[in-house]
Amino acid sequence: MRTIFISSFHQLISRNILRTPLIEILLVDSEVCIVLLVPEDKRVFFTKEFERDRVVVEGVSRAMTRRDIFLRYLVLSSVTARGIEVIRKREYDRLRSRLLRVLGRRVFGQGLIRRLDKWFTPRGRFGALLDRYKPVLVFSTDVQNENDVRLMHEARSYGIPIVGMVRSWDNFTTKGALRVIPDTLVVTSEIVKREAMNYSFVPEDRIMVVGIPHYDRYIEAANQKPRTQNQNDNSRLKITREEFCAKNNLDPGRKIVLFAPIGDRYIRDNLLDKAVLETLAELDVNILVRMPPSDYVMLDNWRKGKANVVFDQPGRGAPGGEKNRKLNEVGLEDDDRLIAELTNCDAVVTGQSTITVDASIFDKPIVIVNFDQDGRSYWESIKRYYDSEYYRPVAESGGARFANGIGEINQLVTQYLENPCLDEDGRKRIAEGQAYKLDGKATERLAQVLFSSLR
Repeated sequence: MRTIFISSFHQLISRNILRTPLIEILLVDSEVCIVLLVPEDKRVFFTKEFERDRVVVEGVSRAMTRRDIFLRYLVLSSVTARGIEVIRKREYDRLRSRLLRVLGRRVFGQGLIRRLDKWFTPRGRFGALLDRYKPVLVFSTDVQNENDVRLMHEARSYGIPIVGMVRSWDNFTTKGALRVIPDTLVVTSEIVKREAMNYSFVPEDRIMVVGIPHYDRYIEAANQKPRTQNQNDNSRLKITREEFCAKNNLDPGRKIVLFAPIGDRYIRDNLLDKAVLETLAELDVNILVRMPPSDYVMLDNWRKGKANVVFDQPGRGAPGGEKNRKLNEVGLEDDDRLIAELTNCDAVVTGQSTITVDASIFDKPIVIVNFDQDGRSYWESIKRYYDSEYYRPVAESGGARFANGIGEINQLVTQYLENPCLDEDGRKRIAEGQAYKLDGKATERLAQVLFSSLR
């Protein structure tokens, strides 16, 4: 048997990778078996969800040492990018270093930082598993996660080939330089490929662009026509608007606005999401509030209006329940609901969320909240995120409209509800720029990369 290690230490990996057809495609080879490396405190959840014949789940501690924290700060301080400057100001301001940033601009400097990382990253967490299973390939699904970094260092000391993947569109400009460059780096778009080369000096011939695997289902759903009420079709991705409204307590006679709050993680003393919801509630529409799966939103005692407002709280599997929501996994049912919400909504209101990209796949009008509820400095403002490099293609696409004040929210939403074709070319630019080929074959391309890397 040929064993592949697949990591899943970030809460979005179960959706992004494990719930795609990737495992089934790999298991078509009868000589392949898969070991999923997951957080120890979520082992029971992953075992129930994913363990089967030739798929084994192993729990691993994700405790961080001072060395882990220092090395993470080191790479954050070594890259000059607007997105990282935002992170520094918010969390790591004490470790700004001109010398590190000078080093980080050069191939030699980053090479030196990676050698330091190789020497000082703690070892031993994965050794027993590597000895027991003797994998022929390690697939690191989030190359900037601390546990993934440890795994890659240990796998390399065993001489095991490594395929690594960048988890999200913003990672190179918000997470710092790569601490380990895998043998093959998988990225989701040509934009991220350029960032890998520019910010981490990854050789072009080691980068493979595949698209976004979990978007294969989104693209399938976006291209489907909803079935009629009399059509006999059991596909859960097909649903009539009437069925969707009945299931979610929505009024089928009114338009649907999907509101994805920014969340307390990104806004200190967050009153903005509440103000936006109260403003939207003045419209004679349905407001479907898609709460962030791994964040909290301060909406206490919000003022109701004419709108019919319904809440959706995705996410589950966090150890300790609701108090640890930040560790929630996004389940298949959660993603199904998002697909149905994007299929049936008429406009989307959000902040710097990836919901913007999701909405563009479904060609839904997008309004971006680009103001603060109170007077704030730039470094405390939601506006700072839109100046990050990863967001510039969205801002420059012409596919979303920015509300620069509370009074513009309903004005822009109303314009889109009256004419949903506005800015559709720009939305297509967002989708094509961020998701590569919109052919529904990203998972197949990823599987081919893994197969080609097997010994």
